[in-house]
Amino acid sequence: MLAFFVYLCAKKQLQIMAKRQAKPTKESNEYDNVFKEKFNKNSLQVIRELLDEKFTNIVITKPTDFTRNLRKADFVYLVEENGIKEVFHLEVQTKEDPKMIQRMLMYAAFLYNEYVMPVKQVVLYLGENKTANEAYLGYFDYNYKVIYIKEIPYESFLNDSENLVFAILADFGEDNLKTVLKNIFKVAGTYFTNNKNFAELAENIEKLGKLRELENEINILIPTVMPFEIDFRDTPTWRKATQEAELKEKLAIAKTMLLDKMPIAQIAKFTGLTLEQVQTLEKEINP
Repeated sequence: MLAFFVYLCAKKQLQIMAKRQAKPTKESNEYDNVFKEKFNKNSLQVIRELLDEKFTNIVITKPTDFTRNLRKADFVYLVEENGIKEVFHLEVQTKEDPKMIQRMLMYAAFLYNEYVMPVKQVVLYLGENKTANEAYLGYFDYNYKVIYIKEIPYESFLNDSENLVFAILADFGEDNLKTVLKNIFKVAGTYFTNNKNFAELAENIEKLGKLRELENEINILIPTVMPFEIDFRDTPTWRKATQEAELKEKLAIAKTMLLDKMPIAQIAKFTGLTLEQVQTLEKEINP
């Protein structure tokens, strides 16, 4: 009866949301993509131990994509505990969502409808969030567990090559950032055999480090803790930074030329900017 009521609530919400005809949202945060790409069974083991879960026989399912404009559940596993099969749903969240409870409730309903077995849910926060995780809905109490990656010792993520990058988000304990990075790359030396693997790890650490506003320090420290020198000029992060620096320089030149009353077409030709970029800059100077 409880599950049926949850399903009806979710179905009603689905109908309301479908009418809005909203476009699917595109994940734009690099750190979000890195986390979901690297998360694996060994990552789940860290979460399982933290929650003191006893389930075994973990079967990874395909990401559950709730239709229309609903979001996709991040990680869904079919597990077994004391002979009872369950759905274990782990949702990764970076920023506080005022409607997190509604989202999780909807996920629970559709997961139950999909697998017809008990659903256990956990939200793993990568940021600083302290979010409500329970509500009284008039007929029943609903809740899910919440854990924060900054409360997990970073050493917990040093047991698997895919997990290494998550250490930058975890609890450093008494270690400083340089020590943490040094330990990450020391362990990486037991897994990786070429520069490409180390370069990818360094780039992903920098991306996730944005969540803790450590990207600048990381960028400075990484070359000092790497086991050998790596040419970062061939990485997407370096290319992006170079392009941004070049654009900033072009805009500065264009601004000077605009202040000297030079024609927009001539400025665009000289700087390599588009006419639209120069016109936008002109509006900023003369609103």
